[in-house]
This record gives sequence, structure tokens and C-alpha cells, in this order.
Amino acid sequence: MTGVLIVGASGYIGKAVASACRRDGYTVYAQSRNASKTQEFSKEEFIPLICDPTDANALATVIPHCQFVIDCTSVIMDGEKIPNACLEAIRLCEVHKDKHYIFTSGLLVYGDVPGQLVNEEMPRKHPMLGGRIEIEDVLLNPSMDVKCTVLRPGFVYGKSGGGVATSMLFMQQQQSEGIIPIGGNPQRRWSWVHIDDLAEAYVSVIHRTKMTAGRAYDLAENFGPTYEEVKVAAAKAMGGGDLKIEYSEAEHVLDVISNVTVVITGKRARDELGWVPWSCFGYGTVLQCLQSFSGGMRLRKERIEVPLVQYVFSFQGVF
Repeated sequence: MTGVLIVGASGYIGKAVASACRRDGYTVYAQSRNASKTQEFSKEEFIPLICDPTDANALATVIPHCQFVIDCTSVIMDGEKIPNACLEAIRLCEVHKDKHYIFTSGLLVYGDVPGQLVNEEMPRKHPMLGGRIEIEDVLLNPSMDVKCTVLRPGFVYGKSGGGVATSMLFMQQQQSEGIIPIGGNPQRRWSWVHIDDLAEAYVSVIHRTKMTAGRAYDLAENFGPTYEEVKVAAAKAMGGGDLKIEYSEAEHVLDVISNVTVVITGKRARDELGWVPWSCFGYGTVLQCLQSFSGGMRLRKERIEVPLVQYVFSFQGVF
């Protein structure tokens, strides 16, 4: 049975990828900083590895049992430390030529590309994500001595969601004042991907290790609602009444980084991985998911209802 090490297995993407790999028959080693995750991992049939993701020596203790190291951390600041640790851990293994490192990047590296569909051959030019682009370039360099693949998920939605959603949609959601704040271009669009679809894409990559080494794949649907449509749908899902949209310049850091349009073709993933998102059944997919909460979950006055917030809008995986 082939082993897979999931770095960042307690995160939104990491947990879904770990579960998909286990369902597919892989032995899953699940890394987390948090020792309290041990019991949870064991229940999911994961083998816990409790350590810092930048600790190459700790990661190296399970590398001999793994063919694949999947980095799902999506770290922005000091983002090179975890990839460097993963690569060092792989190189510490006596025989590492059969090991395969899979790095989670995101679609926003392309920057603002309005009016056209994006593909993997196009330049990546986001001015605030130069560090992430440099990491990609290193991993995809033909001279790299470790097999590497770069995956660029779109905006991820579905199930429990990701933590950045709390800040982006609802900590700024001035519901009590009857306002829906929209920072930056309200007509910007992004490609989205359901978390279950995304997890299956990772499995498709490891099934095709010879083909996918040295390649990058954009992973998302080839359509998406506008930012304004997402914000309005989120407000309705919270049970908002008569709300006024308040437009402003992008000031919040997440508004600034995401103040771009990037919608992909998805052709390479379809052609090479045989991957087609099951949720890709129409333009309103994401908005329909938001509206499904309107009858059951509401934003409580005394605190943010995190599960709803996280479902509505996850930024993890897009940087």
C-alpha cells in the first residue's frame, strides 16, 4: 500500500485531500502542529505526525514510507519555508528519486486577467504574490532533482469552509447597520471549486505521477459569479432584510489581493487528469449553495456563526 504524507492535514484542503487519499486505498500520514489532532486523525484512519511543517527532520521520519508528499498549507508569509522543509526531508531519504512533492498554490498568481479565460501557459503577474510565483518557478524548473507538481485551486467552497472567510465576508458585514460593504471592483470574478472536487483532483495527480511531474494544473470551474453577487447572496443567506450596498476602494488586505478577475479554461486538467468538477452544472452553483443556508443558519448578533461563514467563502488555496 503506497504511503502519502499530507502536510497541513488539519486544514480545510488538507483534511479533504487526506480523506480522498485514504478512500482510494493509500496509507495516509497526517501532519499537524496540534497534538490534540491525534485522536481525530486516528478516527479517520490517518497516521498522525505531530510536528512543525518546517521541521525537515521530523517530516523525514515518515518519508521512507511515502511516495507522495502533498503540501496543503497554502502559507503566504514566509511561504518558502515549508516547501524547502518538504524538499529537504525528501532528500534526506536514501532513495528519493521516486518521491513526488505536490505543492498547493492558487489561481491569484495570474493577477488581473479580465475578458479572457486563463490557462497554465499564461504569465503569472500578481504584484503581491511574487514570492509564491518564485516558489512555483523553482519547483517547476527542469533541473529540479525531486519530482514536483504545482496545483492552483480556485476559490474553494463547500462543507466546513476555510477560516479566512470569517474576515473577508462577515467581520466586514455591517449587517446591524443595514450595509453590505464591497471593497474593490464589484464586478471581478474568480473560478471556484468545490472542496470534494478539489480533493479528487489531487488523487488524479498521484495516479498519474509520471505525467504530472514538472507540470502545473489550474483546478476550478470555468465560470464564476461576480464579487457583488457573492456578497449579496451571503447577506441573504444570513437572513438580511433591506440592505444597502456600500462601495469603496479595496483597503482590507484580502480585498486588495483578490481585487482581480481570473477565470480559467480548465482544459489541461480535463485532458491530462481526466478531471471534471461534478459541481460544474451551471453558472449559479456557488450562489445556490449560499442560498441553501437561508432557511437554517443565521448570523447571530453576539458572535459570527463560523460554519456558515466558512462555507460561504473560503480563500484557502487561492494564494
